Amino acid sequence: MIITYLGGDKFRIKTRDANITLASDSVDIDGFVINSPGEYERKNVFVEAPFEQPVFKILAEEVMMLYPGKSKKFSDKQIEALDGVDLLFLPAGEEDSMNLKDALELSATLEPSMIIPMLYPNVGALNKEGLEGEVAKSAKVVKSALPEEGHQTIFLEQS
Repeated sequence: MIITYLGGDKFRIKTRDANITLASDSVDIDGFVINSPGEYERKNVFVEAPFEQPVFKILAEEVMMLYPGKSKKFSDKQIEALDGVDLLFLPAGEEDSMNLKDALELSATLEPSMIIPMLYPNVGALNKEGLEGEVAKSAKVVKSALPEEGHQTIFLEQS
């Protein structure tokens, strides 16, 4: 799958079977909009929205992704429900989202193989906090290519 950054909290994910648009309050799979709790399946994309707040676990092409949108903080019980992710869209400090310290703690707890930051002022601010990675126009994500230990961070440029 190919992930591109649309700016702010928005991403587009192109899989073999679907086009997915992520935004802070919804997941759109080729016009099928998910914006409330439940489990959904559309075009080989499985989405779980486990809480009232807009948080989405998305399974596509064997990669489990977590898109927390503009969530502020999670309880320990909520974090347990979110465990097992390969890719974390990391909210990183914008005023109306999770602060960077909490976001980095979430990342350390969930231990994803890949992190794609969003909602951050600039790459330099994240580097100061120890979040290093490569800058790219898009991310090609394949389950078999994800790191088995540690994580890979990709800072996507807005397209």
